[in-house]
Amino acid sequence: SVKQSDAFKAAACNPSVRSPHNSVLFAAMATHYAQGTLIWVKHEEEVWAQAEIVTSNDKEIIIKTVEDPNGRIVLGPSEPLFLRTSDVFTSEGLSVLDDLTQLTHLHEPAVLSSLQNRFDIDKIYTFTGPILIALNPFKMIPGLYDEEVLTSFISTKPSPKPHVFNTANSSYR
Repeated sequence: SVKQSDAFKAAACNPSVRSPHNSVLFAAMATHYAQGTLIWVKHEEEVWAQAEIVTSNDKEIIIKTVEDPNGRIVLGPSEPLFLRTSDVFTSEGLSVLDDLTQLTHLHEPAVLSSLQNRFDIDKIYTFTGPILIALNPFKMIPGLYDEEVLTSFISTKPSPKPHVFNTANSSYR
């Protein structure tokens, strides 16, 4: 039996490589995915990779990854696939959610991607419902803890923005 990561690596180098599969389980899976469906797949180095279904049948799913749109990877049914939404861009850039419960697909790859997108633009605080997730930026972020920011969170009702000051204000009230 081929390990999942070995299968991914082999498939990336040779599109004719197939993972072992259970045709009954796979047939049910394959009918779920249409050409063009956006997905997340396991990745050797990046943990998860953005991909798109090229074609699927009762024996295999052929995908292309965002990082290599001209390449093709053949997946078997035992390899996990998660649905993903397309990135939304606004005039400020990539749209990021302040609360992970607002994700269309709430699963590991979507959560990690959302946290990474926020981290990349120095938004180190993120809500997941009433819980505040804080990522260590390993650097100083100007203005994050200024007096003006502190004052903006002092009120009778909590702010919708994720920040440690908001959590402190909610605890105090």
